[in-house]
Amino acid sequence: PVWEAAERVAQDKEVLGLYLTGHPVTHYKAELGKLVSGRLGSLAANGSEPVPRRRKGGRPVTVAGLVVALRTRNTQSGGRMAFLTLDDRTGRIECAVYPEVFKQYRHLLVKDSLLVVNGTLDYDEFLGGYKVTAEKVLDIDEARMAAARRVFLQVDGVAGGADMVAGLEQVLEPFRGGDCPVLVDYRAGSARALLKFGEQWRVRPSDDLLRRLRGLQGVAEARIEY
Repeated sequence: PVWEAAERVAQDKEVLGLYLTGHPVTHYKAELGKLVSGRLGSLAANGSEPVPRRRKGGRPVTVAGLVVALRTRNTQSGGRMAFLTLDDRTGRIECAVYPEVFKQYRHLLVKDSLLVVNGTLDYDEFLGGYKVTAEKVLDIDEARMAAARRVFLQVDGVAGGADMVAGLEQVLEPFRGGDCPVLVDYRAGSARALLKFGEQWRVRPSDDLLRRLRGLQGVAEARIEY
């Protein structure tokens, strides 16, 4: 089968060492609009005036982007911290991950991963720009689970044929146990109905689930709604 855009750009990076036919963030552009405070290119411009270094605290924000640079270092107290550079194609921003947060989320801090970061936005005079101090770090699947209202399917019962229900059950089964309900816009000829699956069929929304659903005969659309 033809690769989806996310798979194609991942293979670009694997084979060529760079993203040739696209950017990983593009695949999530519509979703990220529901998850973040703003795109990185406009975040500082839409924010408050630069916060002097002597003032503590900053504006709460949620940002997302591809980790294009990552460095870690030891602190004077013996802990570890990290500095991430996130890129979402509209701009870049540095995120500081201090020891307590680093300890909790270090498994997610990997170059070329797509991360969603909750924290505070401050102006850093040393950098000459804005910086985010991370308080919580999520990968895209975790961010979806926290924010998603439901998985929405549009199904053509005629095109799906007699095996469609069994196929749908087989695809959903490995993803059960989540918090996200499934809603189906079912169409068959002149008939149409909205079907909400029972509580036991709540799922964990993920790229893998969407990919499998979109591959089913009769599924015209599969998306996560926020």
